[in-house]
Amino acid sequence: MASQRKLALARIELQTEILRTFEAAKKSRRTENWFTTNRGPNADIKAALPDLMSRCQDLVDNDSWSARAVSIIVNNAVGVGIQGAPNKGTKAYGRGWNEWAHSTDCDFYGKSNFFGLQRLALRTCATRGSVLVRKHINPEMWRKHGMVPLQLQLLEPDWLDTTRDDGAKIVGGKVFDKYGRWEGAFLWDQHPGETGISALRLTSTYVPKSELLHIYEMRRPGQYTGIPWGTAALIRSRDISDYDAAELLKQKLAACFAAFVTDNDLESDEEGDELTDTIEPGLLQRLKPGQSVIFSDPPKVDDNGAFIERNLRAVAAAWGVTYEALTGNLSDVNFSSGRMGWLEFNRNVGGWRYDLLIPQLLDPVGYWYQETAQIAASGRLPRGMIWTPPRREMIQPKEEIAYLIDAVKAGFISLSEVQRSFGFVPLELLDELSIDLREARARGLALSVDGQMDVGRMQARAFAEQQKANGARPPAGGDSTDDTPPDEPPPA
Repeated sequence: MASQRKLALARIELQTEILRTFEAAKKSRRTENWFTTNRGPNADIKAALPDLMSRCQDLVDNDSWSARAVSIIVNNAVGVGIQGAPNKGTKAYGRGWNEWAHSTDCDFYGKSNFFGLQRLALRTCATRGSVLVRKHINPEMWRKHGMVPLQLQLLEPDWLDTTRDDGAKIVGGKVFDKYGRWEGAFLWDQHPGETGISALRLTSTYVPKSELLHIYEMRRPGQYTGIPWGTAALIRSRDISDYDAAELLKQKLAACFAAFVTDNDLESDEEGDELTDTIEPGLLQRLKPGQSVIFSDPPKVDDNGAFIERNLRAVAAAWGVTYEALTGNLSDVNFSSGRMGWLEFNRNVGGWRYDLLIPQLLDPVGYWYQETAQIAASGRLPRGMIWTPPRREMIQPKEEIAYLIDAVKAGFISLSEVQRSFGFVPLELLDELSIDLREARARGLALSVDGQMDVGRMQARAFAEQQKANGARPPAGGDSTDDTPPDEPPPA
C-alpha cells in the first residue's frame, strides 16, 4: 500500500510539472494574484447567485447601457413574438391556438398574451439568469369562452426554495433522480423578496416537472440554474456609471462661475463672509484677512471617448450584442464591417431562439396546450408545433431575395424555410396566396408568382368575360373562361 501511495504521489507531481510547462499554469509574479477554484458548476453558482441577480437587476433598472442591452436581446430574439402553427393540424385547431395565443387569458395574471409572455420570459432570463413557468388549468375559460383552459404563470427564480438543498438529490430547491435528471422543484408560496413578508410565514410546495418549466442558458454541463447574462460586465458597467457621474460633476463644477475677494489690509474694519460648503453659479465670496482658496488640480484624462468606447465594447461582448447596436454609433461602420457584425449577431439571435426559447419554452407549452385541448375536447389532436420567429431585416434585400429564389429552385432550401425566415407561417401564407391568385385572375391581373397564366391569356379571358356580361355569345371553340386556349387541343 505504501508503495502504491508513493507511485500515486509521483504521478501527481509529474502531471503538475507537465501542466507548469504552460505559462498560464505556472506560479509566477504575473499569476500570484490570480485566485481560482475548480469546483463544480453548482457550487460556485449557489454561493454567488443572489448577489449576481440583485446587482444585475439594479444595473438593468438604473444603468442605461445595461437596460439597452436587455432590450436589444428581447427585440431581436422575440420581437413581436414567435408564431406557432400545429404540425399537420386541422384549420379549426389552428384557429383555436391563435385565439388562445392572442388572448390575455393565457396569462395567469391576465396582463399579456402569449407573445408578451415570450418577451417577459427572455427579459427575466437575461436579467436574473432564469425564469420559471408554472402550468395552471382554469375550467372557466372552457365553460365561458370555449377556449383551451391553459394558463401560464411566469415566476422569477427567487421562487425556488433554496433552503432545501442536500447537495445531491436536492440542489437549490430542485429535485433530481439518482441519474441527475430533473424531477420537480420546491416553490415558495410567495415571492421571498416582497416587502412585509416574514421569513417565518413562508412555506414551499413541491411542484412536479410535468407542471413546471425552468428556462435558462446552460454554460456548464450539470448546471442546475442559470446566471445573469451580463455577469462578466457587471463591475465594468458599474465603473462606467461611476465614471460618467464623476465627469458630469466635474462639468457642473466647471460651469460654476465664482469670485473670491481677498482683503490684504489686516487693519481693515471689514469682516469676511463665512465660507460656504458648496460652490454655486454667480457666487461672490469675501474672504477674511489671511484666508485664501486653493483648488485642486486633478490629472486630466484626454481620451474620455476612447476610454468609454473600449469599455462599452466589453459590455456589449458580455451581453452578446454588438457595440453598434448597444450605442447606436455607426460613424466608423462601412458596409462590409456592418454586414459582418450583423451576421455574427444573427448567430447569437439564432442561439437564443433555437437553443433556449423554442426547446425550453415554446415546445413544452405547445405540448401542454395539446394535452389540455385533448382533455377538454375529448378528441385526438396532432402532436408538435412549428414555430416561426419574426423576420430579420436584410442588408441588401434585392440581392438576398434573388439568392433565396435561386436556392429554392436548386433545392438547397425549402420554400417553407424561406417563408418562415420572413416571419410567415407557410400554410397560412399559401392559403392567402391562393385567394389572392383567384381574385387576380378574375380581374385579369397578372402576378409573377402565378405560373399558370400569362398576360395574353388573361387579357383574352377578361375580354371574353366582359363580352359574356354584355350578352354576346362566346367565340367558337368553347367557353373562353377556360384556362385552355381555344386553338389548343384538349388534353389526352
